[in-house]
Amino acid sequence: MHTTPKSPSSTLTPVMMCLLILSCIPFTACKKEQKKEDNALVLNASPMTREERTEDGLIVRTYDHNDDGLAEVTRYFEEIPDPDAPEDIIRRMKKMDIDVNSDGKLNVIRYYGLTGKLEKEHLDQDLDGVIDIISYYDEGALTKKEILKPNSDKVDYVRYYANNQLLRVEKDTTGDGKIDYWEFYEQGALTRIGYDYNADGRADSWQAR
Repeated sequence: MHTTPKSPSSTLTPVMMCLLILSCIPFTACKKEQKKEDNALVLNASPMTREERTEDGLIVRTYDHNDDGLAEVTRYFEEIPDPDAPEDIIRRMKKMDIDVNSDGKLNVIRYYGLTGKLEKEHLDQDLDGVIDIISYYDEGALTKKEILKPNSDKVDYVRYYANNQLLRVEKDTTGDGKIDYWEFYEQGALTRIGYDYNADGRADSWQAR
């Protein structure tokens, strides 16, 4: 039995809360004359709780927005030679953790590449402390979203993107590890659905939409 994967609702209050928090964080790059942080952006408007260095050399900055003793934002930096001036050292942000509702559980985990652009994001959209969606980026542009099964680290279905538009959806409806359901989109609109009934990895039936 094939079931159409349902897209995560964009109207859920926790999701909107998360997006609001992210959109309200002001970022600014440090001046090159100072200890340059090229792609490692600094959260200026929020009090920095502390800065410390880990055993492996990472610099960890934590920010407490509501002064409750819990860090809502944690950023991880590494120090590397400046590509434009190798004699200088710059800080590059590798990772950022966000606790949206200040309950001690991470709701957003972002990983950044060498150029400072987002490469991967883990999102807990309902703020229950369990990751629901893993998104992948190429040069900062969204390419894929893995929607996880409830309370599981296993993928339920995958959404593929190009130019910020949904291209297709793939799902293994039987749990045998093979994709047997496809949705294809054009300009964001669903155009056709494919079904594989004999588990050979190819669609046996197509439905136009």
